[in-house]
Amino acid sequence: MKKFVLILILLISLIIPINSVNAIDFDLLEGQKEKAGPAVLIADIYVDDDNTDGPWIGTIKKPFNTINQALDAANSNETIFVFTGTYNETLFIEKEIKLIGQNKESTIINGEYSGNVVRINSSYVEIKAFTIINSIFDWFSAGIKACGVNFLDEKKQDIFLSNIKIENCILKNNDCGIKFSLVKNSYAKDNEIISNKGNGIYIMYSENIEIKDSTIVNNGLETDGDGIEFFGFYNEICKSIDINNCNIKENKHDGISLVSFCKDITIQDNQIINNENSGINIISNVNESYIIKVERNTIKQNGRGGLLQGGIYLQDSKTQLKIVLNEIVDNDKFGVLLTRSSNVQIKKNNFIDNTKNSFFYYKNTISENIWDYNFWDRPRYLPKAIHGYIYNNNGQYLPWLEYDFHPTKEPYFI
Repeated sequence: MKKFVLILILLISLIIPINSVNAIDFDLLEGQKEKAGPAVLIADIYVDDDNTDGPWIGTIKKPFNTINQALDAANSNETIFVFTGTYNETLFIEKEIKLIGQNKESTIINGEYSGNVVRINSSYVEIKAFTIINSIFDWFSAGIKACGVNFLDEKKQDIFLSNIKIENCILKNNDCGIKFSLVKNSYAKDNEIISNKGNGIYIMYSENIEIKDSTIVNNGLETDGDGIEFFGFYNEICKSIDINNCNIKENKHDGISLVSFCKDITIQDNQIINNENSGINIISNVNESYIIKVERNTIKQNGRGGLLQGGIYLQDSKTQLKIVLNEIVDNDKFGVLLTRSSNVQIKKNNFIDNTKNSFFYYKNTISENIWDYNFWDRPRYLPKAIHGYIYNNNGQYLPWLEYDFHPTKEPYFI
């Protein structure tokens, strides 16, 4: 029997080497055992704020004490694993690295109100499983800020960062939660972005960005910020943005705001609820070739703190906008309000219990907007009139009607 056991041990040792790079020897952890367990990942460098006495060489047995020590020691394409603890520091990342926390609730990076908490100046950076708090409040900083290089000289081409991944993090009490400028092919997913002073997420001049499966709640505490804001300008547009399956609630201004030159934006399968201004606000998108899709969202109880807003508010927009299969319910002021906007298709939505389901103002022209196959509070058998005004430069208003010629008798199941 002993001989059999010895042979079995020998065979196992040949198949699974003791020093395998794919396994952690937990005997090395000694006093850190209580922090270990299944959440510990194989990494190139380890950090633990409990290692106050040293030595600090970045191994699992002798981890660095601060994340900045690990960043200084890391080579490109390495993974840094950070044990639970509170790390009072700001980070400047200039390498292609993965920065992974042990537990998002208890692995905390505290910026102590000094600039950006995490500033990213490199492509191919992944940040996962941290709570990131307390950036400075100056209108420019953020919990996580990733910025390319913008040349004011039009002859020089801007430099984009790419492949930035922010996942499973909590960002709170920052100026802005996440800020991307000149970033492409990147995502933020499975994050909680809550109670920041300005915008929850702010995206400028960026492309191919995905925001999904995230909670974006109670932002704009001091600046009437939005849950998510996109901003483009002339040849520096925001394009190919997907906002998907997010809870966007109780923000102090708009739930989602698209300001100028935003192209190929998809907003779908989100809960956009109880934002004080508009659920979705689209401003000054004037290029008729741009496409924005708003599909399968619940847009509910917005506009309690605004003047004219409510569910969806379009201002000076000539973008091809498709508002399809949304639940637009119980919004204050308006379900959908169009101001000097055209090329809008509003189809197959449920308009239920809004203070006013729809309204429009057009200046010196008749719009090319389409209302069709919507449900309007109750079964309808005749075309539904959409009330609004056309006005001229002298401030004279002419009452006007548009029509949904095919209103439905039953609400859609969305």
